[in-house]
Order: sequence, then C-alpha cells, then structure tokens
Amino acid sequence: MSYMRVYYYENELEDEFSSTSIKAKKIDADYDYSMDSAGRRFLHFFWYKIIAKPIRAWKAVYEETYKKKLTYTCEEQAASNE
Repeated sequence: MSYMRVYYYENELEDEFSSTSIKAKKIDADYDYSMDSAGRRFLHFFWYKIIAKPIRAWKAVYEETYKKKLTYTCEEQAASNE
C-alpha cells in the first residue's frame, strides 16, 4: 500500500521543497531594458528579421492558399449537389 505525502505551505512564495535553489532577479524601475550592446542588437535582428518575419509571411501565404482551396471546394460541392 502506498502512502501519499501531503505538504503544507506556510509561505507559498518562499517555501521550496526541491533540492535546487533558484534565486530570482529583482526587476524594479531601475532595470535597463535597452539594447545598447551590439550582441543584443544582432540577436534582435536575427530573430525578428531572419526568423519571425519569414515565418509570418509564409503563414499568411499558406492561410490565403488554404482558404481559396476551401472556398473552391465548397462551391464545387454545392454545384455538384444541385
């Protein structure tokens, strides 16, 4: 017979039962969100211009093609039913 363990939390935000201890960064009003470094600017350019925009363009073309095929198929089916 197996027994279930029940854990009671006293402080949900700070109680940790795992063996790892993760320290969260404090992000306040003084946190710097700017992309001053060349590496961050390059990564932004790479992910946005090289990866995200082509995927978005491909998705738009795919959806438009799929909708045209679906509309054509429905009209063709309606004409054949008459």
